[in-house]
Amino acid sequence: MRRFGDVIRLPVVAADTAERVGVVTGLVTAASPARVEFVRMRSSRGDESVPWAQIRAIGPDAVMIFRASGPYAEAGADDRASDPVGKQLLTDRGQWLGDVQECAFDEADGRLISFSTTTDVFAGDRLLGVGDFAVVIRSEASREKADGEAAST
Repeated sequence: MRRFGDVIRLPVVAADTAERVGVVTGLVTAASPARVEFVRMRSSRGDESVPWAQIRAIGPDAVMIFRASGPYAEAGADDRASDPVGKQLLTDRGQWLGDVQECAFDEADGRLISFSTTTDVFAGDRLLGVGDFAVVIRSEASREKADGEAAST
């Protein structure tokens, strides 16, 4: 398990050349399934988004990508919108849970494990979406309904 904050500012190194090609500036999430979709980096070409499929490994000192050749997709506004850290955390029923302080993910497959606020931790698989201002997760009552159980109110 790796925290988003542990990865930000790590160098990005190409496995094929051992060349430092950039530095991590953020992680972009997707909701279905809840996972890291891109690693944002600043390279000599500007801000780029490296697809998760191009990530070879994430270690304590660097993010390894399969190849140095690019360019990768130019990082855009949608990428910044999909970075959950610092945004409000809301349930699908509109309950405010706090601001996202940190996220954890599985560095082997990019699966989101959790979202943390200052007071609580929420399962990553509850993610429904990340927008410009908020992260929306499935409420426990909605989750119970989805699992076929009686929902509590």
